[in-house]
Amino acid sequence: MLRKILTTTALVTALTVPAFAADNAATTKTMDETTQAPAAQATGSAQEKDPSLYMFEVHTLAEDATQGYLASNLIGKYVYASEAEDADSLGDINDIVIGQDGTIQAVILGAGGFLGVGEKDVALDFDRLAMQETGDSEFRIVSDVTKAELEGAAEYERPDYVPEWMSLAAINDGIDNVTTSASKAYDDATKSTEEAYDSAAASIEQTGDNVEQKTDEMAAAPVVDGDVQADEVREEAMAPEATDELNPANDQASAEANWMEDKVAVESGTLEADELIGASVYDVAYNSVGEVGDVLLNADGQIEAAIVDAGGFLGLGEKEVAIDFSEVRIYREKDGDDLYVKTSITEEALDNAPEYDEDTYSGSATGVKAQ
Repeated sequence: MLRKILTTTALVTALTVPAFAADNAATTKTMDETTQAPAAQATGSAQEKDPSLYMFEVHTLAEDATQGYLASNLIGKYVYASEAEDADSLGDINDIVIGQDGTIQAVILGAGGFLGVGEKDVALDFDRLAMQETGDSEFRIVSDVTKAELEGAAEYERPDYVPEWMSLAAINDGIDNVTTSASKAYDDATKSTEEAYDSAAASIEQTGDNVEQKTDEMAAAPVVDGDVQADEVREEAMAPEATDELNPANDQASAEANWMEDKVAVESGTLEADELIGASVYDVAYNSVGEVGDVLLNADGQIEAAIVDAGGFLGLGEKEVAIDFSEVRIYREKDGDDLYVKTSITEEALDNAPEYDEDTYSGSATGVKAQ
């Protein structure tokens, strides 16, 4: 089933690497598998990310343990022009080339440019790299290659038969998208909380003003037939209209107005089914409850149900729920192309709904409906 969720999985195979340089062979140390590598600060002109490689010992199927690095730890590391503390960075490693015998033959170095803009990829022989020990089982990568060599080198071009999604750039883009989505969700939640607080504060203040006004009227009211008139004023002060702004119906209307502010309704018949995949889904109270992971079509080719990836956080702990398509309305961003799916179902109903199962669903169910 199509997923919009990007999963980035680091390589977990420790590579048995050849010696970087003869003078570094004696500096190699081991780090117990259970010891976390310490964080390291970049030096000189290095950027904010950790520049260090970490050597560790790993037990494979062979009798003896081996030592090496994770390929995922090597990718993304900066290569420095010398061992000096303030050495310039020559670029960062975007990929590695492994020979048939399992040894690293070269690295793909993103050289030049600024923050990835204007850089070019250069295939740099692995024996041009060396390790500089910076801590216990902690190293950074240096090279004797010159900037002039890199500028004059031919640009590496990825083979056509190697998918682009396997590149570091594609993985970084995916991580950026997840980060942006999480940041937007946090900002939206913060905004909603602030608006709810402001609305409640305004309602409480208005109610206080109303009570104060009625209290003054009660104090000034003449006594007629005992305390009858005072009682009437007191009852008026406590009448429902004094707290009308706290009415849940008003809150719902306010939430609807805020949600609809930047959206327009779309006729579902004008959309292709695959356009809905990835669209954010909102419950009856305009709370974000997930996104469309797939759609089900009936024998006539019409959308029968939307499969919603509901609950969880960033794809963890979520479950698939089939929502009857008659329970949804489609909206589009006024100044963009993003689609939004509004349901008439509560978040509680989605949480309690059975998880979608393709084998048991098979046209025999009609998906979750509003009660």
